[in-house]
Amino acid sequence: MTVPVWAADARTIAIDASARTTPRDRMAELSVGADFPGTLQREDSLAQLATVQKELRFRYIRFHNVFADQPGRVPRGERRARL
Repeated sequence: MTVPVWAADARTIAIDASARTTPRDRMAELSVGADFPGTLQREDSLAQLATVQKELRFRYIRFHNVFADQPGRVPRGERRARL
């Protein structure tokens, strides 16, 4: 007998619906996603963010590539601060 490929990878998941539950982090439900932080320096982006905040009442913004220095905030060369 030949077993279909999808059946070979099948697995069984058992759930105990009567088990005690644990608190769940709801941070993702209170968040909106954005590009990298430098984009929020533009007036049109800030206006859109204000509209979304007014309508959704989010608490957190998730950014991509938070360590990128797109707007040039980290000085290079002699201006570089010593940490």
